[in-house]
Amino acid sequence: MCGNISNYTPGSFIVKLGLAILLSIIIIIDASIKKYNLKNLFGLKYSTNIYFIIIGFLALFLITLSWSNSIPFGMNKILIFLVGIVPVIFASLYLIETINKTRISIFYFSIITASVLFVILIVLLKPFDYNGNYIISATKWSHVIYAHFALITFLILLMTILFYKGKYIIFISIGLFTSLIGIYISGLRAGMLGAVIFTIPVIVIALLDKKSIKKNIYFALLVIIAGSVFCYVYSKTEKTVMARIDNLAEYQNMKFNSDETLLTRIDGYRIAFNMFKEHPIGGAGFGGFKNYKGNWFTNSHKYPHNIFLEFLAETGSVGCLYFLFFLFYLVNVLRKISPFLLILFFTGLWFALFSKDIPSQSLLFVFISFTALSAEQIIALRSQICL
Repeated sequence: MCGNISNYTPGSFIVKLGLAILLSIIIIIDASIKKYNLKNLFGLKYSTNIYFIIIGFLALFLITLSWSNSIPFGMNKILIFLVGIVPVIFASLYLIETINKTRISIFYFSIITASVLFVILIVLLKPFDYNGNYIISATKWSHVIYAHFALITFLILLMTILFYKGKYIIFISIGLFTSLIGIYISGLRAGMLGAVIFTIPVIVIALLDKKSIKKNIYFALLVIIAGSVFCYVYSKTEKTVMARIDNLAEYQNMKFNSDETLLTRIDGYRIAFNMFKEHPIGGAGFGGFKNYKGNWFTNSHKYPHNIFLEFLAETGSVGCLYFLFFLFYLVNVLRKISPFLLILFFTGLWFALFSKDIPSQSLLFVFISFTALSAEQIIALRSQICL
């Protein structure tokens, strides 16, 4: 999840760069052990799709940067995109290329174990500061990044358990239970709403699919109900998260009980849209939201926390149309692989509507890796995974 870190401090950049280098070293070592020639990764029949998409975004960023009022910050954003997004795309492609049952087992063991440990640590440490910028430390975490992990884990395990025929269903259900609790205790309202929104199509698809195991569907629903009851009981002792939910419900006159985070988002959306109205074709330039017209708000808040408004404000109609083309293209690719994969993609897009900026949306851009797959590779991938 290093690609989700959106702080523009030297420390955050060093963390991202270090993780990108570490990821590259791990892949090189793994490829050496498996005797996989990494040149094959860049020479796939449709790997040029990845290059064209990345180059397209970089060209858009660089061209609009030329009229940005914050060229140094725009360059910083491009650098973060290169360090935080591009390595994740190719790492994902490598994992797809080398996928096997052992890797899948390790993946499930890792996310379930992490889900359980995270919930225990969060209850004990209470590491989230919901109204401030997160600080990289052992006891202060980003509730946004954690909620991304929790919701994706929850959806993957839910999708899995509905079709699972093995003997580890209890282990998977523990991960499902704890990840649902994790979504709640993260306090991220977009995460909680996302859990409701995306659980529904997952269940519906499973009910309509003849390959699903109907008793597992009912079992999964029981686990979800149990997790929801736990969250309700927990809310009686820890009232911070429930207060955030109550604030969201107070939408009359858009006051939200004076919730600082929500009001800040609304101000950011308003400024971004006004920037688009002033620069409708090419936007105010990449990175141009920061310190726009010397506004105090844009000096302290460097982006509007909505990917569509960010494209509109900084790259105008041209940039937003390219982004929409990118989304439609990815939807067309992913729907041929699995409807569940499409749901995970929309989950990444959902998060991008409420938090962080373009170079921090690794959960969305990672799906670019699937554009390199041929029809034969898609069939082989389907045989390996149940999503």
